[in-house]
Amino acid sequence: MITEQELTDEIKILKQSWGGGCPEWQLVERARVMKMVLEHGTPSVVEVGCGGSEVQQILENHGCYVVGTDIQKCDKYFDLAHKRTNFIRCHCCFMPFQEKAFDYATLISVIEHIPIDEGEILNEMKRIASNVIITCYYSDLHLPPTGHRKYSLTEIDNRLIKNSGLVAQELIIKDGLFHIKLAR
Repeated sequence: MITEQELTDEIKILKQSWGGGCPEWQLVERARVMKMVLEHGTPSVVEVGCGGSEVQQILENHGCYVVGTDIQKCDKYFDLAHKRTNFIRCHCCFMPFQEKAFDYATLISVIEHIPIDEGEILNEMKRIASNVIITCYYSDLHLPPTGHRKYSLTEIDNRLIKNSGLVAQELIIKDGLFHIKLAR
């Protein structure tokens, strides 16, 4: 089984090949999500808010079928990545996929940027995927950048777990971030 550190190193190499970098906390965050996915073989994944698609590309390199989605088209790395990958520009609450199209939906540092109720997002994720993995800043341990929504442990429980109608299978709170895996 591939380790979190090996996945972190893969992201660093990919980012450097594109001429960009990434803060260490982002590398760790993405590596943890990829490890959670790859622990279950090579599932199908929709990466919601995929940005530059480094997670998508690495998961594909490990045999997963991945579709990246984002509402923005914002920089040269983003454009470069999406010329090589499955990408659909769309809003996270209105995804153009059939029900249960994917094994996993990932939201890596996405939910804190969206100014709408999390319930709308989670309902759409439940519709298109069997499992949902969400990462975000954890406000009791880390102060997020200005404009980002913060989540305390109570909010994670009430707003993301209980309101989703999904079951929390795994919750990791580490390095100022939380990673939660929700399933039907």
